[in-house]
Amino acid sequence: MFGYRTMWLTLKQKHGLHVKRETVMRMLRELNPLGTLSRTRRRFVRRTYHSMGPNYVWHVDGYDKLKPFGIGISGCVDGFSRKIMWLKCGPTNKNPEVIKNFFIDCIRNVGVIPMRLRTDCGTENGLMASVQYTLRHDHSDYYAGDKSHMFGSSMSNQRIESWWSIFRNQRTQFWMDLFADLRDHGHFNGTHEHQCLLRFCFMTVLQADLVECVHLWNRHRIRPSRLASCPGGIPNELYSLPH
Repeated sequence: MFGYRTMWLTLKQKHGLHVKRETVMRMLRELNPLGTLSRTRRRFVRRTYHSMGPNYVWHVDGYDKLKPFGIGISGCVDGFSRKIMWLKCGPTNKNPEVIKNFFIDCIRNVGVIPMRLRTDCGTENGLMASVQYTLRHDHSDYYAGDKSHMFGSSMSNQRIESWWSIFRNQRTQFWMDLFADLRDHGHFNGTHEHQCLLRFCFMTVLQADLVECVHLWNRHRIRPSRLASCPGGIPNELYSLPH
């Protein structure tokens, strides 16, 4: 179930309902006390994050919580604005061709090449890194060419790893529970055939849910944080109008 801010924003933007935040918070505490409690606990102390501006670093990563059910999710976050650049689901998030095409489609849509990409060392990122190197080869800044892509551990890919935890609380926990219920009641056994059937039934609905998630996130207001040099604000506005 959503946190109270996301639920309040969903009621306002999607359904045109103007409800006090305190009312939404109180109702969520009554309907989902365990979920509310888990969101109030801060489990990690994160490093201070620095970014020079929009498109300075894009953080790309795969989300594997639905992988046991035959679904992989790929996402990209602009480090400065926290704007979600893409959030896609499919049969896999480990195919280099698929990830490369997500990247190319995104830069075509926004008309911008990021100064740097940040990914983990998975082989699925190799073609995307090569495209980034090629597109930045003739640029003259310090990060041109092979400096325009950074490999590192998944856990140190701070921006998107932080967002995945929000994403799970607000979206994927529902899908994880739904698919687990199908498995526990004997309707899903993990075979290739059952994964194909599950994708046939749910993939379109799940992608629509991801689109709505991106829409709401990119239009909501982020509070300033002492753990980041980036300003607070609305991701779409911070990305398009950083000053």
